[in-house]
Amino acid sequence: MCGILAAVGFKRRWIDRRRFDHALEAIAHRGPDGTGTHYTLIEGGTEVVLGHRRLAVFDLSLAGHQPMEDGRGRTIVYNGEVFNWPELRNELEACGYMFRTGTDTEVILAAYDKWGPDCVNRFNGFWAIILLDRSAGRPELFLSRDHFGIKPLYYRADHDFIFISSEISAINAYLNVNPKINIGELARHVVLHCAEDSERTIYEGVFELNPASSALVNLETGEMRQWRYWLPDRHSRFEGSHEAALEKFSELFEDAVHLRLRADREVALTLSGGIDSSAIAVAISRVGSMKVRAFTSHFPNQPKIDETKYAESVARKLGFEHVLVQPSLENLSDEEGRLSKHQELMYGSFSLLVNWMVMKQISKFNIALFLNGQGGDELFLGYERYYVPYLFDMIAKDPWSMPRAFAEISRNSRLSLSEVLAYYVYFSSPFVRNWRYRREARTVFKETLIDALEGYPAMLPETQFDLQLQEICGQQLRHLLRYDDRTAAAFGLESRPAFLDRRLVEFALSLDWRYKLHGGWTKYVVRRYLDRHGMPEIAWRREKLGYNAPTAAWTDILIRSNVSKLAYPGGLQYLKPGVRIEKMPKRMRFLVYNLLTTAREMRWAVI
Repeated sequence: MCGILAAVGFKRRWIDRRRFDHALEAIAHRGPDGTGTHYTLIEGGTEVVLGHRRLAVFDLSLAGHQPMEDGRGRTIVYNGEVFNWPELRNELEACGYMFRTGTDTEVILAAYDKWGPDCVNRFNGFWAIILLDRSAGRPELFLSRDHFGIKPLYYRADHDFIFISSEISAINAYLNVNPKINIGELARHVVLHCAEDSERTIYEGVFELNPASSALVNLETGEMRQWRYWLPDRHSRFEGSHEAALEKFSELFEDAVHLRLRADREVALTLSGGIDSSAIAVAISRVGSMKVRAFTSHFPNQPKIDETKYAESVARKLGFEHVLVQPSLENLSDEEGRLSKHQELMYGSFSLLVNWMVMKQISKFNIALFLNGQGGDELFLGYERYYVPYLFDMIAKDPWSMPRAFAEISRNSRLSLSEVLAYYVYFSSPFVRNWRYRREARTVFKETLIDALEGYPAMLPETQFDLQLQEICGQQLRHLLRYDDRTAAAFGLESRPAFLDRRLVEFALSLDWRYKLHGGWTKYVVRRYLDRHGMPEIAWRREKLGYNAPTAAWTDILIRSNVSKLAYPGGLQYLKPGVRIEKMPKRMRFLVYNLLTTAREMRWAVI
């Protein structure tokens, strides 16, 4: 985890260096191990300033300091990890390149010199890159973001100025403004619950470089050209047996975990006791050379949301040191305020606050890196709503299979037969969902906000590939990764999603339904992996919790303790006059509380 900035002033619009330093300080939490800036004046009157806050992971010496130059006219600031950098370094050394550090940053510079912008196709990891290239006749700024958007990169561009940053707050800090809200995007967030599904944000003029995308900025003209460098192959199909699928999954998954254990610092694991994090724990025990600490949230007085017994079983069998984190109501208001400030955008539930408390505990152990299971549900179909397109497909192939399919799902999931039917009706009709969303929103929000809404809730695609493409490359995974990044960054930590290895993702997309939703079991191949390695009590669990939270109870506590703070006009301007948050339905109380705290912490402008 690092923080990166770049400011470009065209036509002799000089960068205010004092304000740039202030913006860099605004993301100091992302990199506690060092700071640096680089100033360049391009012939013709363009000024470029690069800034970096370092979290040292490889080569902890000053040799890994950024901005880093390659001696050939290129300078880079970079956030992320290219896990296969040792292999790339060997390949580049065979081509005559020499290296002076033990960092992936230096390998990226050499890879760019060798292969140009296409070098990212060789990277296995996650990254946000800003690279100033003055090596050829036309000076350029190269920007790139990893395949799934694990590392963030935002920008604001005017006719003679571009500002690029890891976080929106740094852009606001440089401009010294209260951000204006794009009311159409806000409506999509609060009415349709659509977030981060395009380059637009709710902040006017602030955009996000899309995942799996790169860009080149001409530093003479200011022209920015963007392109997508990766999309999975929809024609790739795995045709082997269940046993062959398990073997291939095991090979790819364990190598992905092996790569993500690479570091010159201690690596931990967040262990919920669910299928994904438990599978990572098993893989660590098989491919890692160290014992890791595993951190689990613990609600001893709320058994309905507590998974401690499952996590303890995994940690005990594998010999991991197990740390239980009991979320506390003490300082709940202050912690939630800090969470909202660091998230910068709205979020879905207080499970994120539980995650916040777990990561805070990890940082107290002087640990900077941890693995998590983000992406497992999207790759191997872990959410109950995925049953709907699965049922569509089953019924299209054989209408007589419908009763059996419904019965299997009810038997091997936490859903009753009536709940399966309700899911089928609700998620198969965007019109029903649209009617529900808009009806709820009209009880709380002004009509001006509702009228600004464009579009409808997306229908779940009927084909498995299109469903997963939407979930992995669209808003579902994208906003979850933002949650992880900002929460980890607040404590100077790096979060490593072990499932989001491009090779594993492409393999998962090549698998037909039967390898992932089998006999009503979700994530079937992952369950078999756990069962094979002695974890049947985890493998064949039917209920799914993750880092759950008492969201409704905490919302009520926070509303009572924050009445005056919720009166910030930047958020209230979107609510109906006289509406009282404590009288709203539970679902809307959290949504509105989250909107008001985000508005207060980000200092939304009043329109």
